[in-house]
Amino acid sequence: MMNEVKPLTTIRQNGDEFSICVKTPLRTNTNTFTIGAESEFSTMDGQKIKATPRLIDGKIVIESEKLTLVREIRGEEMIETFSAGSATLIRRSRRV
Repeated sequence: MMNEVKPLTTIRQNGDEFSICVKTPLRTNTNTFTIGAESEFSTMDGQKIKATPRLIDGKIVIESEKLTLVREIRGEEMIETFSAGSATLIRRSRRV
């Protein structure tokens, strides 16, 4: 079922401030944060986590006790790596 979901992700940046909005047919989730400042994030399943986002080698890295999310841009592609426990999901998106 997850293979059929085609999320639309919009990323807005103003200096170290980011707003990332992910829209799916079932839900829209927006997280706004500043690099280096602890923020509260909403996950797509509605959970709330606190983490301090970092920018490492051009990648946005968000780590909490429960999960790690790394977003990076390579050319016209965004690669997101979600890790929770022993499970990892890699999602590739292209710019439209």
